[in-house]
Amino acid sequence: MVIGPIRKVNTGSGNTGLGAYALYQTNADGNTALGDSAGWTNAHGTGNTYIGYQANNITPATIDNATAIGNGAEVCSSNSMMFGNSSVTQWNFGMSCPVTCTGGPGVINVNVGGGSAVYMSSGGVWNMCSDRNKKTNFTAINKDEILNKVVLMPVTRWNYKSEDVKIQHIGPMAQDFYKAFQLNNDSLHITSIDEAGVAFAAIQALNQKLEAENTALKAQLTEITKNEDARFTNDEKQIAELKAMLNPTGQAQASIK
Repeated sequence: MVIGPIRKVNTGSGNTGLGAYALYQTNADGNTALGDSAGWTNAHGTGNTYIGYQANNITPATIDNATAIGNGAEVCSSNSMMFGNSSVTQWNFGMSCPVTCTGGPGVINVNVGGGSAVYMSSGGVWNMCSDRNKKTNFTAINKDEILNKVVLMPVTRWNYKSEDVKIQHIGPMAQDFYKAFQLNNDSLHITSIDEAGVAFAAIQALNQKLEAENTALKAQLTEITKNEDARFTNDEKQIAELKAMLNPTGQAQASIK
């Protein structure tokens, strides 16, 4: 069903269009368009959704199972979604107006419940909630134990099966991480906040260890220096005594001559 001017020869089926020239050139199946000229450029793609004035896909590509939402939004590839055109600078999910985030708002703002939100800054950095007031059940940790587990944890170089082999990463496996620390109740993922927390604890433990070793070495050096000074003083005393013993002999020989 198409409400608005349609292509004179349209062999497609299961299409739904609402708006002037919506799906105007479509000759394929299962497309949905809402808005003036929405889906105008789609001629052969199937299963696409276009919502908004001139929401389309790039031409002349045949794109399937894609979604373009917003004024002039243009989807670029099959099995993908495009929200807004190139002028859009902020995307919000579950946020109230005005959009506010501590340190934000960012380019992408997501309400995660409990009065917390995560956002991506204009620099492309994800900012997670770490507010002390949002946390509870604080527990002391054994930093030395954490350091030992970090030292023993396998860390390798690898790539995801879904990515090209040229895209390499370095890091531990989620299964090993969970076995060691039991964080986040998930053995298949590692959250960045847990990874950073473990690293902070290990660094602090290593620093304490190095400081203790440094203090012990300083004490040893002080003792060695003290002993060397005492030995040097004793050597000087012995040399002085030898000089005193030799000096009368020298005077006696001078008198005989």
